[in-house]
Amino acid sequence: MIVLRFALFFLLGLSLGVSAQIQTSAKVEVEDEHGKVALKRPEQIAVMFLTAIQSIEGDCQRHVGEACTMQQMVNGPPAKDKWHVKKLKYDPAVDENYTYTVTATGQKWEARADPRKPGLGGFLWTAKGFSPDAFYNPKGPASTSDRKLTGRSVDGDSFAIQ
Repeated sequence: MIVLRFALFFLLGLSLGVSAQIQTSAKVEVEDEHGKVALKRPEQIAVMFLTAIQSIEGDCQRHVGEACTMQQMVNGPPAKDKWHVKKLKYDPAVDENYTYTVTATGQKWEARADPRKPGLGGFLWTAKGFSPDAFYNPKGPASTSDRKLTGRSVDGDSFAIQ
């Protein structure tokens, strides 16, 4: 049943336009050492996904005992205790603007949002513990040598759900 729902969601996403599937009215802001960074709406959606991944990875570290993979976050990670670990509201694969990857080793994890289209910036969240460092490159995929984000917030909808 879950596979059928995913297949139907995926097919509808392809035929109706994926961005319609993941629209949100959440207010998203990021800052660097110079102040607020202006982001396009697709970039804000990428920040929402990475913020949700960050939240879920915190649950994974505390209740799964290690960082989770993207597939675990989409399906709902299995906790070692009675805690109900959050999962992603949407599979990031449906975002037509970004490719998302998560690399997890023990307690370390790295999440990337690499733009699929010109004109969008890339993001990198990298963590050795609970609080990741975040980087932004307005011209493409981000690395640790790019603009470091010093603040980020999502007010409203969250892509990390129970």
